Formats: sequence, C-alpha cells, structure tokens
Amino acid sequence: MTATPPAARTGSCTCQQGCAQEECCALDCLVRPRFFSGQLLTDSDLGQLVTWTSDKLRLGRYRYGWGVVCGLEVRCDPANPSGVIVGPGYGVSCCGEDIVVCEDAKLDLSGACSQPGDPCADPGAPVPTTAPSAASAAGAKGFPPWPAEPVIVDVTVAYATAQTDPTTPLAPSTCGQRNGCEFGRVRETSVVSYAPGVAGTDPVKAAAERWLDGYNQCTDVLRQFRDTFTSYSANGEEIRRWLQGWISKHRLTSFCFLADELATMNARVLADERELVKILFYLVQDCRNSYLTCACFACGTGTGVPLARVLLRPSPNGGSGCSVFEIDAYPPYRQPLHQQCWPALPGTVNGARVIWHRWEDACTTLAGLGVALNHREEFTFPNTLAGLADLLRRSPFLRCGERATPQVISGLLGHRVVGFWNAPNDDLTRISGIGRGRAEQLRSRGIRSYQDFAASPNDLLREVFPATLRDDALAAMQKQAREFGNE
Repeated sequence: MTATPPAARTGSCTCQQGCAQEECCALDCLVRPRFFSGQLLTDSDLGQLVTWTSDKLRLGRYRYGWGVVCGLEVRCDPANPSGVIVGPGYGVSCCGEDIVVCEDAKLDLSGACSQPGDPCADPGAPVPTTAPSAASAAGAKGFPPWPAEPVIVDVTVAYATAQTDPTTPLAPSTCGQRNGCEFGRVRETSVVSYAPGVAGTDPVKAAAERWLDGYNQCTDVLRQFRDTFTSYSANGEEIRRWLQGWISKHRLTSFCFLADELATMNARVLADERELVKILFYLVQDCRNSYLTCACFACGTGTGVPLARVLLRPSPNGGSGCSVFEIDAYPPYRQPLHQQCWPALPGTVNGARVIWHRWEDACTTLAGLGVALNHREEFTFPNTLAGLADLLRRSPFLRCGERATPQVISGLLGHRVVGFWNAPNDDLTRISGIGRGRAEQLRSRGIRSYQDFAASPNDLLREVFPATLRDDALAAMQKQAREFGNE
C-alpha cells in the first residue's frame, strides 16, 4: 500500500536500524542547547541542537496550517493501467514536517482490487463470470462508461526519514561500547500510499460536523437545568445550589461575575424564569467563548497529507485486476495548505470565528470572507427557557448566497456578536392571523421564515399570540406556513 522510497543506505557497512517511531504531540515547550567556553561537546549536545531546530520549524503549522503547498500532482501512469504517479512538489504534514517529493513517485493500486480467495472452494471449478448490472449496461451506452461498483482509494503522502552514509566510529561510545558502524546522515524523504475510501464520505463535512457537535455541547447546562427543574416558582435556593455546583465543575472563562452574582442574588429573583434566561445564556456563552478559542491541534504518527481520491474499474470478469478510471485531486479529497480552526459544512462559512467579537471587527472579518450581511439587530432575551433553547440551536454556519442577519448584544465592552439568523425573511403576514406587529414580534424571537414558524413550539408562539387562541388554531397556522414554505 506504499510506494518504495529511494534507496537510503550506501557503503559497505551493514547497520541495525531501530524501529522506534517518533510521536507528534500537541504542543511541547522548546529547550535549546547552550554552548560555553570549555564545554565538552558530545553527540547528545549536537543532537539536541538538531532537535530544537526541527521542533522550532514545526511550529509553522500553527501559523500557516498544513497540507499541499505546491505541486504533488496525481496523474495517470501510462506504463501501469492500475497505477498513478505523484509528481514533484512540497507539502507540510499535520505534525509540521516539510514533505519534499523530488521526483515522480509511482504508486501501484492493483492491490486494492484483489479479493481474498475462498479456502473451501474447489480448485478445479471454473471461475464464474458476473453479468454486467443494469447500471453498468446503461453507462456503457453513454460516455464515459461509468463503472457500476468502482473501487475507491484515497492517496496520501507522508514524511519519512532514512539513515545513510554509514561509517566506522573512531572511538567507543560514552557507554564504552564499540559499534561496528554508525550512520552519519539522515535523509529526509517521503512515502506515498493509499488506503480504502468509502463512497459518499466527505472529510471536510465530517470535520465540520464534529466541530459543530462540540459547539452545541455548550447548551448542556440549559438542557440539564430544564430536566432537573420543571417549576421555578419556589426553588430559588435549590436553583442557586445547582448553578453554583455547575460552575464549580466547569471553570468560567469570560464572565467571572456570574459566581459573585449567584452568591448574592435574592432567592426570589432566581425563581423568576426571565432572570434564569439571562443567567443560563451567559453560562452557555461562556462555554462557547472558551470553545471558540483557536486551540493548538494535535495529530498522531503516520499522518499523511491527502492528495486525491482515485476510482478504479474492477476487472469485468471478476478477476483481481483493475484499472484507474478517474482521479479526483480536488477538495475535500485534496487538502491545500490551510489552518484547522474553523471547519464548515460544504456551501457554508463558519461565522463562529466572530462570535463575541466587537461588531466593528466582526463586520470587517465577514466582509473579507465574502459574507453578505443585513443590518445588525439588537439581541433580546426571550421570556422563557424554551425560547432561549430555540435561539441557541441556531447554526453558526452561514450559507453561501444568502444574506445573514447578525445579532448583537450591548454591554460595557461595546456591541458583541452573539449569533446570526441565516434564513430567508419570508412575508409572515401571509399567514392568517398575523399582522405587521406580530410579524415583527416573531422576527425578534428568531422566527423569520415559514419553515421557522412551522417548526416553532407552542410555548414560544404563546409569547406572541394570546392564550385565548386555541391550539388547533395555531396548528392550522403552522400547516399554512408549511404550505407556503413548499411553494
């Protein structure tokens, strides 16, 4: 599954090479050697200088990211129908190593198409042939003739080293051992390899979904609070103890005032749902502010730089051979050099990079990313925890081609961005029973489209519509909103 690197050992000596593999951790503090007059220099001192230099250069991955910098083109191999060629180029691994491919590297993919034999099969039985499926028959009529079930592999390039230039030491080691020979150089090289791919997988989407899961976990405090307390009218002291217990287990990052406020707040105030909305909002926002810090990523050993996804056409008679059908050397199967902080779903921009930034700075940043914005709106706290939960479910991913409406909250530090509405501003007055006044009230609660209205819970709609309106009437209005949304 890997291409054989160029020969690394030269000379007449035969040396035993160790198998230990360096692990790439997250972020290590650097220690550099210090030289002084009269010092006895050893191989350990000189080796530490090389290590410090290498670790220092690797820090560039946090400034610029990792991936393909230039070259590393993946193309068909004219001499091998089941192989590809990775051209010369330069990339940076996840661990920050410089990967340089100096000349064409050939990679044979035929092993991806071999099927394990049946140990119980009759060796004298004829090899069965498979009839072409309907899909392949249909493809054969057009151009190109798509394979019915292609074999998928993902090609990567990784950093590697090889010890070279063996020589005989002139003196024994510091331990008194005299080795037969030692390598005098370390050649930095590369290894191209492949691994089975899964149809329909999108590594960019998967990374964005993992990031969004972590972002949404900050609302756990709201979910657990609502699961614990079904009524807030007479539980002020119990609520105080619960919130203080949560803060003791989850360190505050930004809003240090919350601990003091909870300790001195009147118990009757804590039993007011409208005040609880504010407290829990700041607890969620404090968690998000910590999560949105661009952390130093880590990666394990053997992490290669994705170069391409290759589709192989299996042998038509069920044999072990195959041929390269198509090479997709574009994102998400190829990773250009970029930072890891703000993954986004395909077709979106991650707007979370500006959450809790000053509005003036956020506006400039988003404009540089090509995000079209409506005029900002002042964030208003809902009256219920159910309404707060609905607001906090809003995705920070801003869809391409749609204008986003930033929500800002005012405080001692100026106007801070807390989220976005990224939904069409439908004419809600088309729904029976909604006039201009109620349409504005709905928009202030984040209900801006027919789809929003149809999906809103009754307790949120009750903040706008009188309690005298029957539930079946609200259901009829939501049904009408769904019909408008499907037009």
